[in-house]
Amino acid sequence: MKYAFEIISVISIILYNHLQCFGQEKEVIAETHYINAEGYYNKDSTELYLKCIEELDRAIKLLGKPNSKMLDLKSKAYAKYVINSKDLTYIYEVDRNMDAFFKSTTYEAYPRDKYLEVVKVKNQITEIKEHIPAHLKPIIEEDYTKLGTKYAMYDIHKSEMKSAKKITPTLSEYKKIDLHETTIDTLKALFRYDGEGYYYIPIKTDDRGGYLVWYIDRNPVNSWYLFFKEKKDQLNARESNENVFFTRFNTSHNLNISENKVGKLKFRDRFDWPGIILQRSDLKLKPNSEYFMYITSKSTLNELPIFYSFYVVDDVEKALEAVFHNVPNRLIITK
Repeated sequence: MKYAFEIISVISIILYNHLQCFGQEKEVIAETHYINAEGYYNKDSTELYLKCIEELDRAIKLLGKPNSKMLDLKSKAYAKYVINSKDLTYIYEVDRNMDAFFKSTTYEAYPRDKYLEVVKVKNQITEIKEHIPAHLKPIIEEDYTKLGTKYAMYDIHKSEMKSAKKITPTLSEYKKIDLHETTIDTLKALFRYDGEGYYYIPIKTDDRGGYLVWYIDRNPVNSWYLFFKEKKDQLNARESNENVFFTRFNTSHNLNISENKVGKLKFRDRFDWPGIILQRSDLKLKPNSEYFMYITSKSTLNELPIFYSFYVVDDVEKALEAVFHNVPNRLIITK
């Protein structure tokens, strides 16, 4: 019995020493991540501020919780990212980390120059917050950091959006495409931000889904993007890297097609009135799902006259060939 007790004691001592060494090893590795984070931060690069935060998150995961100097660097990195990128959604993380920093230490306990540096950055973010229009304030009050400013701005205004337009049923028989449906519409700006009006076209798919082929009047359009209507769907798509629907123009068609004033598509050897943006998606739209195309424009009009067309197809290349190579002399149906 005596020997058994001695053996257990020896094992306990070895295990305790091992855990102590492991704890010290974690601290060393965490410190390495912190040093890497400082290196990224000091390079003063918008993208490297995010790298800085990634390194700090690795250190925090090892230690189980952040210390004051990690919260110091993390809050400043988020703040610098906001200032450089103008992505307002990250103000949520700036506030969260700065609050944690000021709760973790005091002016007397922390290196004073470092403490004052955090205060200075906090004041810069406060000034930015004071200039955010009232209708956009919810962007910094809820966590939209994984979705971005443009999606956040849509999400807080989506109740004002009109009902979704159902896209023409998914097409497989491309040889039967004789006519092109074009919607002539007036889009109402949901809001204005940074000198641009934000307009939206809600759409929904049938029970098959498929690739999107679409075109739009390019004259008033400055930028555009396709999003899922529901926040949870957009977040899931982003986390699985399935949220970038467009990576290219179909330039072989885009550069030599235009629409004239009597409503016919024509092949042209140059781009003329009014011109169209033509694009296809690289990802399939899911069946029975709602999306929206957001459009920004420098136009000062609250209501923007525009035309557009959306198709969902099984085979993008065949659809493009059938729809756009065979329509020069066919009228476009307008509604």
